[in-house]
Amino acid sequence: MINDLIKSNPELINKSLTALLGLCGDGKLKNGNDCSVEFREFLTNIPILKIKTFIQECIESNFTDSGYVLQDLINEIGRRLGFNVEFGLYQGNKNEIGNDGLWIDQNNSFVIEVKTTDAYRISTDKIDNYRIKLIEKGKINPENSYNLIVVGRQDTGDLEAQIRGSIHAWRTRIISVDSLWKLLSTKEKLDDPQVIKLITQCLKPFEYTKLDRLIDLVFSTSQDLTNNSSDLIEPEFNADEEISEKNEKKFTPLSFHQEVVYKLEELTKNKYIKVSKSLFESEDKINGDLVIVSKEYKTKNNRIFWYAFHPHQEKSLEKYKNSNVVLACGSNNLIYRVPFNIFKPLLQNMNATETEDRKYWHVKISINAELKAFILQPLSGQNIEISNYLMK
Repeated sequence: MINDLIKSNPELINKSLTALLGLCGDGKLKNGNDCSVEFREFLTNIPILKIKTFIQECIESNFTDSGYVLQDLINEIGRRLGFNVEFGLYQGNKNEIGNDGLWIDQNNSFVIEVKTTDAYRISTDKIDNYRIKLIEKGKINPENSYNLIVVGRQDTGDLEAQIRGSIHAWRTRIISVDSLWKLLSTKEKLDDPQVIKLITQCLKPFEYTKLDRLIDLVFSTSQDLTNNSSDLIEPEFNADEEISEKNEKKFTPLSFHQEVVYKLEELTKNKYIKVSKSLFESEDKINGDLVIVSKEYKTKNNRIFWYAFHPHQEKSLEKYKNSNVVLACGSNNLIYRVPFNIFKPLLQNMNATETEDRKYWHVKISINAELKAFILQPLSGQNIEISNYLMK
């Protein structure tokens, strides 16, 4: 399996897309074959920047199966945007519906058509016929179903005119792969589910006479980015803690996330999927783990780690049967996975910052010379040891 090969040899991920495809099954994408299954599973584990690189390779290099690969990449973006994704056919046949993909959320469904170029006219009747057939099969709701055409270039003027002049104009929208990737990139920087919901609504056709929805999206997105820039907020320490010079100025909080996920997968024997910037859920949707990261701050006697914990992160964890707060303390050797039912009561004894537009709790961990770790409880003075939750 390609994922096993990459885990044992991470440098393989830097190979060309065609070389990586050759490591999947027999290297040829066909409907339902082993190559297709392995390749799609491989895509679920790659970094977001690799998705962009692979998309560019598909568009710029006319290699065998490049159109099929692009189709799978677009559907992977749909999955990461939070849709339930049903992959379509690489090659249609008379007995099956020929859509390239189907994206469904709680309220809407999108029938996906992927085109590397808009050089050829697209039959909007044919695409909408896929939607009608899916309605007849009971897979989607006729009232909230739409066609989404994803094209490999931004210059789509001819195609836009074609759709505006068709009877399907209010059921069909176009998006370039570059803009779709930007939507995913924005989503992966955020944590608030409400903002993520607004972003995905961009794909739904709506009239632009009233601009409120667009303004809501811009405002909410900027607000969430501000609220989640906790790594840029200076932590609060007592005067007697004698904080020394911060020892890792080049620390990048997101750099540990994927390594932490690998540890979670080893620990739980379950594959994890990224939901938002910090939230990961197991493939069976039973476990939800919030991964938050701190660099190290040294005091005279202890090592201190500081995190901001937000109310919307609390709400996200509450929906899982098993939820945990994963506190990464500056390295792979110090990661504590605290059950949320243990962590949540501790919030009442932590300091919090609350303004008109945001609130967050100051979560502080202190690790002494004996490597005993404590979550500090400044309002009660009764610090709680979490050494037993160290991930090994």
